[in-house]
Amino acid sequence: MVKVNYDLLPVKTHYFFFMAAMGPILPFLPVIGKQLGVSEVVMGLIMSVIPILFLFAKPIFGFILDYFQSHRKTVFLTLVVSTTVFSALLWLVPEYKLVPVQQQVACGSILNCTDQVALVDGIDCWVTLSGEKTAALRLAADNTSYCAESTVVCQLGSMVHVSCQKRGLGFYSSTTFWMFVVLLSAASIGYNVSNSVSDAICFDVLGAGNEKKYGQQRVWGTVGFGLSALVGGYCVDWWSGPSQVKDYTPAYFMAVVFTSIDLLCCTKLKLPVLPRSQNILKDVLKLVQTPSIATFLLFAAFIGICESFIIFFLFWYLEDLAVTTGAMGHIKLLQGLTVAAETLVGEIVFFPLSGRILRWVGYRHCLSLCFLAYTLRLGLLSVIHNPWWALAVELLQEQVKYDRCVWQAGS
Repeated sequence: MVKVNYDLLPVKTHYFFFMAAMGPILPFLPVIGKQLGVSEVVMGLIMSVIPILFLFAKPIFGFILDYFQSHRKTVFLTLVVSTTVFSALLWLVPEYKLVPVQQQVACGSILNCTDQVALVDGIDCWVTLSGEKTAALRLAADNTSYCAESTVVCQLGSMVHVSCQKRGLGFYSSTTFWMFVVLLSAASIGYNVSNSVSDAICFDVLGAGNEKKYGQQRVWGTVGFGLSALVGGYCVDWWSGPSQVKDYTPAYFMAVVFTSIDLLCCTKLKLPVLPRSQNILKDVLKLVQTPSIATFLLFAAFIGICESFIIFFLFWYLEDLAVTTGAMGHIKLLQGLTVAAETLVGEIVFFPLSGRILRWVGYRHCLSLCFLAYTLRLGLLSVIHNPWWALAVELLQEQVKYDRCVWQAGS
């Protein structure tokens, strides 16, 4: 008979429902921006600034939690609710009105979109033949266009209309863009701070000497995140129907429901009172001067660089591949399955075993194995031509997640 530790049960349930609330939204934030019209260059700039904000947000919230010791639970619950609210408010971001443009091109026996139409970034075009929209044109990586849905057959020598909608530079000064940026930043900051505080609470509850049991608690967050991302991706595809413009309403609804359940679980969560540092900056500088800690932070920084490629642009990359292969109808299901492959297959196995692995291999060798896994993972992703192959590649996530185990146990 399995013995239940009721002292740790609130921690497990919090991880499960908090991460389940984030699963249908968090991995999809970059492609939500893509659908609104944000280019990959601008998205990269946004995502490069947000981690800098983390550097300020985490110490500020840490100070607040330390200062209001008797109200730590209230502050923490407010943070969790705010994260979901900012995420769900993305549902209200208005669609940017595109500027219609039309042109005519000569038609051969089969219209070759790459040869006949030259597009630039920020323009969506389609072919209109006999008054009906017959094929969408999308911008390729080399700034040429191609037929996303099918080739267009028309009478030799006739003219076909190519209708375009141009976003233009005005998009980046629009309410749509800045509302997305503000909500994306607030939701990302809220999630990362909440995650850090949750981990600190977990270690407090575990107590000194039981740090290596962290993985057995955190794995429940992985289960919630993977399941909700998978179900959410399927529901978004189902809700959106055949349209290539995805409606994320089911994802926002799931986030609100799971957060409400999480709040009930957190009422049973015990937040131990931590001793307050009298000089945080001095204590941090003292730790950084320790060679082992400084080296660990350097390794963690490089691992963060590698992980950023996956977090911010993997789904973007999969959608570009899906356009060329006609897989956009089920792209959210594919992305949900990708998250499930990373979490339910890899992390579920290694989080509970993290303590044994660290004792067997050691912290330093685990970090080295992370870089090897990232090399294989990113290299394989760069050569696939069908987005469904990403599922097989993402099984390497089980190796990459060593770094998370090292981070928590090493700190």
